[in-house]
Amino acid sequence: MARRTKSKPSRSSQSSAAAITALSSLSQLTIGTSAIANANTEQTTAIPTRLSSPTTVITNTTTTALATSTSQSTPTATATPAPATPAPATTSALTTKPFPFLSLPYDLRHQIYTTLLILPSTIDLDPLNPHFIYPLTRLFLVSRLIHSESTSLFYSLNTFRLFPTHGRFFHTKRPLLTRVPPTLLTHLTRIELRLGPGWHKPPPAWSIQSPALHSALQYAQNIKKVRVFVQCDPASDETFAGFRVGPEFYTEFCLGILRGLVEILMGLEEVEFDAWVSVPKSSPLLAALVREGGWDEEAIARAEIGMGI
Repeated sequence: MARRTKSKPSRSSQSSAAAITALSSLSQLTIGTSAIANANTEQTTAIPTRLSSPTTVITNTTTTALATSTSQSTPTATATPAPATPAPATTSALTTKPFPFLSLPYDLRHQIYTTLLILPSTIDLDPLNPHFIYPLTRLFLVSRLIHSESTSLFYSLNTFRLFPTHGRFFHTKRPLLTRVPPTLLTHLTRIELRLGPGWHKPPPAWSIQSPALHSALQYAQNIKKVRVFVQCDPASDETFAGFRVGPEFYTEFCLGILRGLVEILMGLEEVEFDAWVSVPKSSPLLAALVREGGWDEEAIARAEIGMGI
C-alpha cells in the first residue's frame, strides 16, 4: 500500500508566491491611480469647455452673484447720491412755441414793419436786389394778414425810380413800375425821375406814352410826390456841344416826361427838384423844369442845389 506523503512548500516557492501577490496589488493600485487621474483630467477639461460655451450670461450671472455675495459679506460705506437736477431746455424745445406776433397791437406791428421794410435809398432795377430787397419780401409770404399790412407799408413808404439808371437795365423795355402787380401799384405814394443818363440818345422805353408804363401809372393814382433829380444838363456847358443832338433837345425831352406825369397822376400834390452841385441853379434844364412845376422866378432864384425846393 502506497503511502501518501504531504510535502511542505519550500521557502523558495513561498517567496515566489508572495512576490506575485505584491505585484498584483501594485498593478491594481496603479490602475486606480490612473483612473483617478483620468477622472481629474476629465473634470479639468470640462471646466474650460463649460466656460467657453455660448451661455456667457450664466457665467456672468455666476460671477455677479459671487461678487454680490462677497460685497455683502464685506460691509463698505456707501455715498449718498446727489439729488437729480433738471436738464436744461434744448433749443428745439424753445423754438417749438412761436412768438405771438399777431397778438401785438397794430401800432407795435407798424413800428416793426417800418423798421424792417423802409430803405434809405430809392428802389430801382439793380442786380443787387436779390441780396438786399428780395429777402425783405419773404415777410409777405407769412400769412394773409401780414401780407396785407406789410405790402401796403413797403410800397407806400419807399421811393421807386421811374426809369432805370443801372447799365444792365438801362435799355430795358420794362421799367420797374411795369413789373409791379396792379394791386400793389395802388399803394405807391412817391416816385423819382432821374434825368441826365442817356442825354445824347435816350432809350425808347423812356417815354410816358409807352403802353406798358402808361397802363402802370393809371393804377398808381395814389402817388402824391414826384422827386426830380438832375445829374447833368447838356445845355448848360459847351463841352456837350459836340455830342448833343441840339441845344434844346434834352430839355424838351425832360419837359415832356414831367408834363406826362402831371397829366396822368391826378392826385399829385408835390414836385421836388434836386441836382448835383455841378449843375448850376441857372441851368436851362433846371430852370425849365421848375417853371413847368409852377414855380415863379423868385422861387427859382431862392433854389439851393442839393436840397429840395
